[in-house]
Amino acid sequence: MVRFAAVGSVTGPGVDRQLNDIVQAIAKQEIDADCVIDISGHTDTLGSDANNHILSKRRAKEVADKIKTAFPNVIVNPQGWGERRLETMTYDGEHNAANRRVQIKVTCRR
Repeated sequence: MVRFAAVGSVTGPGVDRQLNDIVQAIAKQEIDADCVIDISGHTDTLGSDANNHILSKRRAKEVADKIKTAFPNVIVNPQGWGERRLETMTYDGEHNAANRRVQIKVTCRR
């Protein structure tokens, strides 16, 4: 899972370290072309639903692009959910870092 500041995309040293750790963890799973990596982007409720959906899609795509570079033979599916699947319920407009995330799921048919 990758966590984010309140606004912005994937760029930044903290996020890059998280992604490097995730790529290393995925590599230990011996993935191959029979594997699919699903990337789900999420936001908190700060801002409009439409803007949060766009932000979550952008974050998911940026993470997917980095993972695809490391694993070019694997199908990578980015999906943005905006504020539709909150990890922690909050009042509208409340900042909550737990909701600002991209989740990564690896599934292999073996």
